[in-house]
Amino acid sequence: MRSELLVFVFPLWWGGLPAIVKGWFDRVCAYGVAYADGKRFEQGYFVGRRAVLGLTTGGTIERFTAGNSYGEMRHVLYSVKRCILEYLGLEVMEPFVAYAAPRVDAPTRAEYLRNWQARLLMIVDDAQWQMRLGALADAAKQNRMPVEDRAWAAQR
Repeated sequence: MRSELLVFVFPLWWGGLPAIVKGWFDRVCAYGVAYADGKRFEQGYFVGRRAVLGLTTGGTIERFTAGNSYGEMRHVLYSVKRCILEYLGLEVMEPFVAYAAPRVDAPTRAEYLRNWQARLLMIVDDAQWQMRLGALADAAKQNRMPVEDRAWAAQR
């Protein structure tokens, strides 16, 4: 993977990923391609790289707070963050959430877009991350070497 930042943009459906996004992870992030035995989390193939989620919801921000309908967004997204993105070795940034997106007015929607743009620029312009990424490049490359031939998806 040559990308330093993975950006996933999707609507939150039934408290999780839409099936097409989940299916993408299932097919693309296969054993031997995106992870392997002992090559997860801090030793993952994508160590040093980042991921960020850009979400839209039908529910208001109030519904995604402690004690309300859906609970805090960090709890709603925990399985995506921990069991998919961090599992692969990615550093996961705070998600950007456009709450109640179908029901907001045009100025609010424009503000969402400006804030999303600013968030993305802040992430990629992070000089400390760029230095860490460079320093971890060799480690990430080494993480891939010993398992590629044993991967179930390897050409035989």
